[in-house]
Amino acid sequence: MMGVLLQASVYNYIMSPYLVWLPVASAAAIAIIGILAVAYMLTSFMGDRRMATWVRVKIYEVVFSFILIGAFAFVVVLLTSVNFVQLFGPVYGPGQDGLVPMACSAQGSPPIPSNDLFTLAVCDMHLFVQQVTNIGAAVYWIGAQFAFVPSVSVVVTPVPGVSSLGVSTSFTLIPRADEVFLAYVIDLIYITLTVAQLQVLLLAASLFIFSLFMAIGLIARLFVITRSFGGALIAFAVGLGIVYPLLVAITYGYVNVGMQNTAGVLIWLEGSGALGGILGLLVLVGVPTLVGSAFAGVTGAMLLTYLGLAIMGLVFVPILTFVLVDVFIIDFSSAVGEKMDFLSLLTNVI
Repeated sequence: MMGVLLQASVYNYIMSPYLVWLPVASAAAIAIIGILAVAYMLTSFMGDRRMATWVRVKIYEVVFSFILIGAFAFVVVLLTSVNFVQLFGPVYGPGQDGLVPMACSAQGSPPIPSNDLFTLAVCDMHLFVQQVTNIGAAVYWIGAQFAFVPSVSVVVTPVPGVSSLGVSTSFTLIPRADEVFLAYVIDLIYITLTVAQLQVLLLAASLFIFSLFMAIGLIARLFVITRSFGGALIAFAVGLGIVYPLLVAITYGYVNVGMQNTAGVLIWLEGSGALGGILGLLVLVGVPTLVGSAFAGVTGAMLLTYLGLAIMGLVFVPILTFVLVDVFIIDFSSAVGEKMDFLSLLTNVI
């Protein structure tokens, strides 16, 4: 999608399928209105009031479809003219409360090529996936360091020279349960990371879904046979093309900004393994008390905040986002066309 935004404006990309089919649809709609107008004159001549009412309703539906086309053009202009990066949080610095992380702003390296809603949502989701991947790498490195910690064996011989009467025992500096726990943590991280990567794909396709589905849906609503199908496509276009990126930009913008502010203290966690190297070194030199002190005070609070935000973005935010989008699509599609269920379609595709 970044390549598309670099080559052409978002407005042109959204309007391209719409402009191709609109003249054909407009000509067909005018022909339909003409046929209905003739039918209305005939019903007035015959004096059939019920048929005249039915014809008027059909004419109003076609006119309403043209009104929806104008509303669609207005929404496109609004989406492409608003600077969402500046709207959601232009100020950066200590304790900033904006919803745009540094990497998704003009101050990022490299800066994002556009300030529209679609690019910001994709950037937020991509940045979150990167940070969770770093956490997974750090947890894996901790487990690898723990695996190299040797076990200690102690042999006591009460009678010198008689080894058969000796008592031996062995223990490890790192309990076996810790390694098993880290293995489960890695599995959970990468299972939930799959859902986050799926969201990246949906957001990357949201611009295409919005432009194509909205164009086909508005055109299909002009005809009686395809009116309910067109309404369902419009619901999907608005839900996945506007509501979903907007929710992602708000929710994951908050998560990314919080992780960005806490990572200033925990910069070693961002290094994909530096945390594991530090803990492994402390364990190998036999200073376990320093491991506990490393999590004390401000650093421990920052670490818990960082990991808590990551868990929230991996588990709770996707559930909330998908449920809200599903409810919107169900209600909107029921109002303008055929009732559709987003979560059912998504789970069938998966």
